[in-house]
Amino acid sequence: MTGNVTQFNGLAQIGLFDVDFVSTDGPAPTSTLVTSLGEATESQLLTLENVHLVNINEWSGLGSGFNVRVTDGSTDTFAVRIDADVDLYNMGYPQGTFNVTGIGGQFDSSVPYTDGYQLLPRYKEDISPYNEFVQDFPEYDIPTLTTVNSSGVTDSLGRKVTLTGTSHGINWRPSGLQFWVIDENNNGIQVFSFDDNVGYDVKEGDILTIKGTIDQFNGQTEIVPSEIVINSEGQNLVTPLNLGDGGVAALDESFESKYVTADDAFQLVDPAAWAGDGSSFSVEMTNGLSTFNVFIDTDTEFANMLMPPGDFMSITGIVGQSDSDEPYDSGYAIWVRYDSDLSVVNAVIEANDTDLVRLFPNPARNILSLDTKLAIEKIEILDCTGRQLELISLSSNQIDISNLASGAYFLRLHSGDVQFIHRLVKM
Repeated sequence: MTGNVTQFNGLAQIGLFDVDFVSTDGPAPTSTLVTSLGEATESQLLTLENVHLVNINEWSGLGSGFNVRVTDGSTDTFAVRIDADVDLYNMGYPQGTFNVTGIGGQFDSSVPYTDGYQLLPRYKEDISPYNEFVQDFPEYDIPTLTTVNSSGVTDSLGRKVTLTGTSHGINWRPSGLQFWVIDENNNGIQVFSFDDNVGYDVKEGDILTIKGTIDQFNGQTEIVPSEIVINSEGQNLVTPLNLGDGGVAALDESFESKYVTADDAFQLVDPAAWAGDGSSFSVEMTNGLSTFNVFIDTDTEFANMLMPPGDFMSITGIVGQSDSDEPYDSGYAIWVRYDSDLSVVNAVIEANDTDLVRLFPNPARNILSLDTKLAIEKIEILDCTGRQLELISLSSNQIDISNLASGAYFLRLHSGDVQFIHRLVKM
């Protein structure tokens, strides 16, 4: 091998230029028995004898790898790093006393590099004897199981687990199961089964204990159940996370599987996108500051409905994801459940249809005049997609629109808890 000698977190490395293959099946080096780890053991094949785990809970099987501490019964403890790329990562912890072999490493982020020495086993044969603890479906909390890596891939993929949460939503897959369980802190995970309901009929408010396997489909982390136990029925749903008046511009991974509401006045960006023909479809909705995708499934009441009456609606539902390509960082949408999840906001009035607020002339070229007896605190100028272009605090009854390009706009006027929407044509 040829290359440059480098260092990372105290560990000496070689930055490769070239590798010349010499032969295979060369003799394996003999490990050295040691009773301490330090600079002299770095990058050596080592063995610690007659050690046991300090804390079995450190053997987590999560993330890109995990550290456990072992001790020989003295006051000394040694760090053993179980990397996600070795077979030990997916195994149960070793019980009792054992010998452990591995390569001496170091991970020390600050100068002087005199700490952070580790032992890195290569495979399960490096622990002897390996009296593996095997537990079917160990218990985990939901947020531990829903972390993802930089590509959006679920860290716990394939893990057999037991978790508990409250059922939220309808059954989006009547031939099997598709709903969410969410804990008291609004951390959720989708429950999915292709064609087997494992004896459970979905009802919101059931507190469930589920045994199953963590899976992922199009970026959505899910548990495929093998057993569902109903602990209690008719419990309250978690309080939905309020996405706020423009406080959240768009959905991302941090909102996946959360129960949410957006109670500001939202409009369909493209009313023609509302199919209403019994199929599943998605629509974009905006309030000018935030734009959210809303998913309408064929098994919901909305699938066969015309566009909801009234232009302005609040949205409630559960955030799901459907992204077919890595990295899984898009495709987030609010899944609505039933007709009350899209409700008309009564405090929004079409200003064109009332004498409470008049704006003239319309069409206008440079100046708009406002005629109203109401106290108007602010005016938003929105484009046809609902995106906010300007926010105006009124100081007179005239509005300067000379900087707007010719075209159609919406003006949203705020008076207390009431909003007035006025359509405007700029000449």
